[in-house]
Amino acid sequence: MDEQNIASQATNVSQGGLSEFAIVSLVLGIFSFVTILGLEKPIIAIVFGILALRRIAVSPQYKGKNLAIVGIALGAIAIVLIITLVVINYPRIIQMQQSVQRQSAAVK
Repeated sequence: MDEQNIASQATNVSQGGLSEFAIVSLVLGIFSFVTILGLEKPIIAIVFGILALRRIAVSPQYKGKNLAIVGIALGAIAIVLIITLVVINYPRIIQMQQSVQRQSAAVK
Protein backbone atom coordinates (compact mmCIF):
# COMPACT_ATOMS: atom_id res chain seq x y z
CA MET A 1 0.00 0.00 0.00
CA ASP A 2 1.25 3.43 -0.79
CA GLU A 3 0.80 6.53 1.36
CA GLN A 4 -1.97 8.03 -0.79
CA ASN A 5 -4.05 4.87 -0.51
CA ILE A 6 -3.65 4.79 3.27
CA ALA A 7 -4.55 8.48 3.53
CA SER A 8 -7.65 8.02 1.39
CA GLN A 9 -8.79 5.07 3.51
CA ALA A 10 -8.33 7.12 6.69
CA THR A 11 -10.35 9.95 5.14
CA ASN A 12 -13.14 7.52 4.16
CA VAL A 13 -13.35 6.16 7.69
CA SER A 14 -13.42 9.63 9.25
CA GLN A 15 -16.12 10.80 6.84
CA GLY A 16 -18.30 7.77 7.42
CA GLY A 17 -17.52 4.10 7.13
CA LEU A 18 -18.29 1.72 9.94
CA SER A 19 -20.10 3.22 12.88
CA GLU A 20 -17.92 3.17 15.99
CA PHE A 21 -21.04 2.45 18.03
CA ALA A 22 -21.72 -0.65 15.94
CA ILE A 23 -18.18 -1.93 16.50
CA VAL A 24 -18.38 -1.28 20.26
CA SER A 25 -21.77 -3.01 20.42
CA LEU A 26 -20.43 -6.11 18.69
CA VAL A 27 -17.26 -6.29 20.81
CA LEU A 28 -19.17 -5.82 24.07
CA GLY A 29 -21.75 -8.37 22.93
CA ILE A 30 -18.97 -10.91 22.42
CA PHE A 31 -17.24 -10.07 25.70
CA SER A 32 -20.56 -10.41 27.54
CA PHE A 33 -19.95 -14.15 27.52
CA VAL A 34 -16.41 -13.93 28.90
CA THR A 35 -17.43 -12.94 32.42
CA ILE A 36 -20.76 -14.43 33.34
CA LEU A 37 -22.86 -12.53 35.91
CA GLY A 38 -21.63 -9.16 34.72
CA LEU A 39 -24.71 -7.36 33.46
CA GLU A 40 -22.92 -4.14 32.58
CA LYS A 41 -21.42 -5.42 29.32
CA PRO A 42 -24.58 -6.79 27.71
CA ILE A 43 -26.58 -3.72 28.73
CA ILE A 44 -23.97 -1.40 27.25
CA ALA A 45 -23.80 -3.58 24.11
CA ILE A 46 -27.54 -3.13 23.64
CA VAL A 47 -27.36 0.62 24.25
CA PHE A 48 -24.50 1.10 21.79
CA GLY A 49 -26.27 -1.11 19.25
CA ILE A 50 -29.39 1.06 19.45
CA LEU A 51 -27.27 4.22 19.17
CA ALA A 52 -25.52 2.76 16.12
CA LEU A 53 -28.82 1.87 14.43
CA ARG A 54 -30.13 5.39 15.03
CA ARG A 55 -26.92 6.95 13.69
CA ILE A 56 -26.96 4.70 10.62
CA ALA A 57 -30.62 5.52 9.94
CA VAL A 58 -29.98 9.28 10.16
CA SER A 59 -26.62 9.34 8.37
CA PRO A 60 -26.45 6.81 5.53
CA GLN A 61 -22.69 7.31 5.14
CA TYR A 62 -22.24 5.14 8.25
CA LYS A 63 -22.23 1.39 7.80
CA GLY A 64 -22.39 -1.48 10.25
CA LYS A 65 -26.10 -2.13 10.67
CA ASN A 66 -25.50 -5.89 10.84
CA LEU A 67 -22.75 -5.43 13.44
CA ALA A 68 -25.12 -3.38 15.59
CA ILE A 69 -27.89 -5.97 15.26
CA VAL A 70 -25.53 -8.81 16.21
CA GLY A 71 -24.26 -6.78 19.19
CA ILE A 72 -27.83 -6.20 20.38
CA ALA A 73 -28.69 -9.88 19.90
CA LEU A 74 -25.59 -11.08 21.78
CA GLY A 75 -26.29 -8.64 24.62
CA ALA A 76 -29.89 -9.84 24.88
CA ILE A 77 -28.82 -13.50 24.82
CA ALA A 78 -26.26 -12.84 27.56
CA ILE A 79 -28.89 -11.12 29.75
CA VAL A 80 -31.34 -14.02 29.31
CA LEU A 81 -28.57 -16.53 30.05
CA ILE A 82 -27.47 -14.70 33.21
CA ILE A 83 -31.04 -14.42 34.52
CA THR A 84 -31.65 -18.11 33.76
CA LEU A 85 -28.47 -19.16 35.58
CA VAL A 86 -29.37 -17.07 38.63
CA VAL A 87 -32.91 -18.48 38.77
CA ILE A 88 -31.71 -22.07 38.38
CA ASN A 89 -28.97 -21.68 41.00
CA TYR A 90 -30.91 -19.46 43.45
CA PRO A 91 -31.39 -22.19 46.10
CA ARG A 92 -27.65 -22.94 46.02
CA ILE A 93 -26.81 -19.25 46.30
CA ILE A 94 -29.04 -18.88 49.39
CA GLN A 95 -27.57 -22.06 50.90
CA MET A 96 -24.01 -20.78 50.40
CA GLN A 97 -24.92 -17.40 51.87
CA GLN A 98 -26.39 -19.03 54.99
CA SER A 99 -23.33 -21.25 55.33
CA VAL A 100 -21.01 -18.24 55.20
CA GLN A 101 -23.13 -16.41 57.79
CA ARG A 102 -23.00 -19.43 60.14
CA GLN A 103 -19.23 -19.70 59.73
CA SER A 104 -18.68 -16.00 60.39
CA ALA A 105 -20.92 -16.18 63.49
CA ALA A 106 -18.94 -19.18 64.78
CA VAL A 107 -15.65 -17.29 64.36
CA LYS A 108 -16.86 -14.34 66.45
